[in-house]
Amino acid sequence: MNEPFLMSAVQADTAAPDAAHDQSADQPFPTLGYTNRLSEIQRRWLLLASSRGFGPVKLALAAELILGRTCESSLFSTRDKQVSSLTAVEQARVRRCMSGVEPAQPAAAELIAVVIQWLESAADHSLMTLLDDDYPPLLKQLKDPPAVLYLKGRRDLLAYPQIAIVGSRRASRQGMHVAKSFARELSANGLTITSGLAQGIDTAAHQGCTETRTVAVLGCGTDMFYPPANRPLQVAIANNGLLVSEFPPGTQPAPHHFPKRNRIIAGLCLGTLVVEAGVRSGSLHTAMSALELGREVMAIPGSIYSTESRGCHSLIKQGAALVETATDIVQRLHGTLETYRQLNGLAIDPASGVTDDMAALSSPAQQGPAKVVLDALSAPKDLDELVANTGLGVSELMQALLSLELDDLVIQEGGRYQRAEFELK
Repeated sequence: MNEPFLMSAVQADTAAPDAAHDQSADQPFPTLGYTNRLSEIQRRWLLLASSRGFGPVKLALAAELILGRTCESSLFSTRDKQVSSLTAVEQARVRRCMSGVEPAQPAAAELIAVVIQWLESAADHSLMTLLDDDYPPLLKQLKDPPAVLYLKGRRDLLAYPQIAIVGSRRASRQGMHVAKSFARELSANGLTITSGLAQGIDTAAHQGCTETRTVAVLGCGTDMFYPPANRPLQVAIANNGLLVSEFPPGTQPAPHHFPKRNRIIAGLCLGTLVVEAGVRSGSLHTAMSALELGREVMAIPGSIYSTESRGCHSLIKQGAALVETATDIVQRLHGTLETYRQLNGLAIDPASGVTDDMAALSSPAQQGPAKVVLDALSAPKDLDELVANTGLGVSELMQALLSLELDDLVIQEGGRYQRAEFELK
């Protein structure tokens, strides 16, 4: 942090009681009760973030001014160099807020009180600002990065490489299966799965890795449950993964919140996978945000007769990578993933490529009799055909089929078994 800002902040923090009493009329922060969960620097940043005329773009410039460096990663360089600098008046406002001499307006004081109460209500609640050392470098590359993130769950997950899986709310059974299985396999390869907790594809993506790690970015406060049907899933993610929002606690969902949420999803991730999407889908907004950042965009093709495949086909026509397996994605991201891990000091298991401290179990379909059965189902087959093709005994075969059905990898219709991804809508 720049020395002038640091010195003024320290001086304000350690001011004599008499001096604080003398400026009671202009006290920067009303008496809200001391908390170890919100630092004085974070309080002052919230005051600046609440200032009229300071939106995400200007707050990003303010952070650069305060920190004395540009908010960029050395891995990617996509920040708009043409963005205007702060005016002299705006710089003065930044200095007043961060030095602790700017009086808090009622709205700012109310926000700070709400944030303190929220932070103290649960041990897994935390606040992240653009000034924090662990703010995700990739997210800073947005021209309008969120100035404040409200987190519930494992804050450390934001340090690990993420991939977004997004798609239609009106997903087909096949699309749900694909999203879930891709999430499971990508998670097993060391990637954190990030999505928006919407119904359909987002839900399936989170479900595929809830027991390992997943990040859900919300279009409301982290204390709101939206959509209501996903309340159990949201609770599970908070317990094992992470909920992220730029909206303060108590903020209800609203239509204009979701494009903002989508840009965060794209900004956090090395790449975005679209499973199913209509031509006007919000998932395409996420994909476009990823493209603007120079990130990898991938899409899974579908039936030419499905309206929920047209968005994916449109992306492919515009240059998005057509992928058919999770391996395709891992291979496309390999170079970027290795660079990311090296820059962030993440340990790598040379044999598997999975970070040592976040290795996940492989899908049952990747090992033993279940893999043999899955490989044999290049077309629908009955039990006799599977016995002949796999060489497995009937008992072992039935156990493998049951396991695959429970994992939504195989379905049975009319006494014949087939891989779920082959099911026609």
